[in-house]
Amino acid sequence: MALEGMHDEMIRQLRAGSASQAQVADYEARWSHAMNHCGEPLLCPLCFLLGEIRKLESISDEGGVGVVKCEHCQKTYKYQAPEAD
Repeated sequence: MALEGMHDEMIRQLRAGSASQAQVADYEARWSHAMNHCGEPLLCPLCFLLGEIRKLESISDEGGVGVVKCEHCQKTYKYQAPEAD
């Protein structure tokens, strides 16, 4: 999966925010839906824990590190980006 590093970091963020297993499962379902429906946003885990659906915007994915930022809360997340082929 091209965004596996980002997915893993978002799940880590949810767990660090004391998400319940049900919340993690709901986020996973929404992530999967977004991956299968072009144009669907990937969700900010912080806003998700607060009950809001806010999208992440890509800032960078160079040098093996990806960076996304929430359009609403402005939180940035770094993750291991896939290496270019």
